[in-house]
Amino acid sequence: SSGINAEWSLRPGEEKEMTHQELLDAMSAMKSLDEERAKMDNEREELQQNLKKMEEEKKAADDLLREREEEAAKLADDKSQLEATKNNLKSHLESLEEAAKSLEEEKRRTEEKLRENEEKAAGFEEEKRKLERTATEAQLTAQEIAAKKKKVPTATLR
Repeated sequence: SSGINAEWSLRPGEEKEMTHQELLDAMSAMKSLDEERAKMDNEREELQQNLKKMEEEKKAADDLLREREEEAAKLADDKSQLEATKNNLKSHLESLEEAAKSLEEEKRRTEEKLRENEEKAAGFEEEKRKLERTATEAQLTAQEIAAKKKKVPTATLR
């Protein structure tokens, strides 16, 4: 076909008649060009379809990425809330532990007072028994004195 171009390069105003072979060559070249154009059109169509498919895949990937980012943000929020809850529970536990220590100390003091009171009560019981013995002895002595008075004649007393 480069031979055709060389032969067809005419000067302006110059005319030339085509030979049968040149006509066949030109028709063959046009057919080749048409086939090449059709092939290029098919390739362009394929490329456009591939581009469209890639754009759809990109959109799907972008959607998925956005979804994942939203999930990550939600997980971060959830983690933050869990951390806050954990800290609140830890603080509450510390307060409960302090209260338990305080109650334990109060229980210890109460038990100590109870022991002291039981010791005092035991002392009071001992004191009460002593007083009862003394009272019994005093009563016996009073009865003995009364009995002796009865035995002593009245004349002797004068």
